[in-house]
Amino acid sequence: MSDAIVNYMMGSSTDTYNPADLRLTIYADTAEAGGGYVGGQNGTTGGQAENSMLGSNFYNPTSPYYFMSYTELLFIQAELDTTNQTKYEDAVRQSF
Repeated sequence: MSDAIVNYMMGSSTDTYNPADLRLTIYADTAEAGGGYVGGQNGTTGGQAENSMLGSNFYNPTSPYYFMSYTELLFIQAELDTTNQTKYEDAVRQSF
């Protein structure tokens, strides 16, 4: 995770395990080394153990959270308004 988003969501909290914005607990996992929520500098490589990675809920098929792509959202909108061909075509275009 980028230090920009982690620092923003940590806010004024001084406890690296207790962010001010609790969405960070879903968006990111705590860092393996040293723990807590720690962002990495954009454009650098490595540091996976030292930095928080994308939250495991994003790639866990049994996650209790629902995530959808923009394409899925467009298809749902097209299904709700079946008289509007443009919405369906936008969804198809977005899927590529």
